[in-house]
Amino acid sequence: LGLQSAVLLALTARYQRALPPIALLPAASLAAASLLPTAFLGPLQGVAAFITSVALVPQVWRNFAARSRGGWSPISAALSTGGNAARIFTTLTLAEGNPILLAQFAACLLLNGVLLVQALVWD
Repeated sequence: LGLQSAVLLALTARYQRALPPIALLPAASLAAASLLPTAFLGPLQGVAAFITSVALVPQVWRNFAARSRGGWSPISAALSTGGNAARIFTTLTLAEGNPILLAQFAACLLLNGVLLVQALVWD
């Protein structure tokens, strides 16, 4: 996933003929993660989990306000919901029930489930 993101960033920079400042974020994150003591990794994981979990809230809210699925495909929403259910299962079985990961995937399961219901009910 990291390699894929690096390739996309490189292609974007090449075709836009500019390197946006946000392109430095992955390198800065990697440097920070490798230089910080391991005691900071847990809180960093919590911040990442929070950002990932709340990323869908604006879309859910916008869909609710417009009484529309907002262009979301029911198939995509179902696959995302199923994927988060699978992540919960694998976290329980392979990651020893890591509470940060469980909270993140449960929140994403809930939000993707809401998007699924919106995609099925509206439009």
